[in-house]
Amino acid sequence: MEFKKATAVILCAAMTASVCACNSNKKSASEIEKVLKEYEAALQETDGDAVLDLASWDEGDDDYANIEQLFEDANYTIDMESFKGYIASTIKVNFDSEDIEIEGDKASVKVTYELVDWEKEYFSVSRDPDDLLDKLKDSDDTAKIRGRIKLELIDGEWKITKINKLGDVFYFCFAYAYIDVPETDYTSDITDTEPLPTSTDIDPLDSDEIFYRAIKHYIAVLSENEAAIRNIENHYNTPYCGLFDLNMDGYPELYFFAGTDTDIYAADLYVYTYNPYADEAINVFTIPYAIYSAGDGGGVMIYYTTSEVLFALSFADDMDYSIETRIVDFNWNTVASYKRVYAFSPESSGTIYYENYVEVEEDYFTNIMKNYINDTQCVVFRGIGIKDDYVEAPLRNLPTIDMVTFDEMYSILDSMI
Repeated sequence: MEFKKATAVILCAAMTASVCACNSNKKSASEIEKVLKEYEAALQETDGDAVLDLASWDEGDDDYANIEQLFEDANYTIDMESFKGYIASTIKVNFDSEDIEIEGDKASVKVTYELVDWEKEYFSVSRDPDDLLDKLKDSDDTAKIRGRIKLELIDGEWKITKINKLGDVFYFCFAYAYIDVPETDYTSDITDTEPLPTSTDIDPLDSDEIFYRAIKHYIAVLSENEAAIRNIENHYNTPYCGLFDLNMDGYPELYFFAGTDTDIYAADLYVYTYNPYADEAINVFTIPYAIYSAGDGGGVMIYYTTSEVLFALSFADDMDYSIETRIVDFNWNTVASYKRVYAFSPESSGTIYYENYVEVEEDYFTNIMKNYINDTQCVVFRGIGIKDDYVEAPLRNLPTIDMVTFDEMYSILDSMI
């Protein structure tokens, strides 16, 4: 009898503990759901401070710095183009309550971010900014990005400790839509361009001032190179001006192809960035004869990873065809060059691979290039035909930003100030 009583007491205690744990988990799940809803609202408003209030990061943590930078860039870009504000407002953080995994004071939940399919509208057809905003609002198509959020119970509150895939969600902040601008003669506008800012006391932390000055300088650079850019556009009948944040520092670079009127069959590639300390637009990278019409011609492809900008160049010479990829870090230093030569002459048929102009084995070359390709975030210009057996083949499935004409670029810059 005593044994039965003891057993009953133990079972009762176990059931009580189980019920308490269940109730505790239900309470925690409810609190976590509330945090996730607040997190969703913060994303829709691109309110970085609100996200950080929900998190447990210190200022020295990389996660803190990454979130802070992301939302600074998000707000800066949304101020510049209203349709990006609308894209952010469509973000939803979907999750199933049953997917909230709680183990003691730690929790994890799988989420699916859903937002308007902005890429479809950005790159499908050309349109003006107002039309693009209308198309985004009328779109029923959504993009979905799966991620995971980790939380921890700290001082009685559930705090976010890890977020992944958020950069993918806010990728629209760093992409420029292809906007069609009616053809207009801007010659008189260029001649009468307002003078550049003359103040030398620039606050490097004032992002609005930096952006304003950068755009004014880019307009001046574009104006100075108008004839050279038009020479190439008229000859090749294709747009050759780009504006994109290539080195991911929060401010765009201006890049374009240009050539002299005496050599319209070749064009150099120029990349300009704005230096707030010198208060000028600086030509930080140039590739002479990046494109040309001799033989099979030359092609260029520009893409970037999380820490480098890559410029791929194709050349044809007699019986050989080669593709050289120059690796440039975010400070615009060339750090490496990788080249493969497809030789078709009877004396030297086959493919030869080079690293920094020294011959290397195919496997070594392929592995190095695959690392760059796998880390690529976006293609900002594709002027090389990529075959299925090229190591660059996966780039065809990534977002690609088109370049625009001189007139379109001038209009875009002018609308930003």
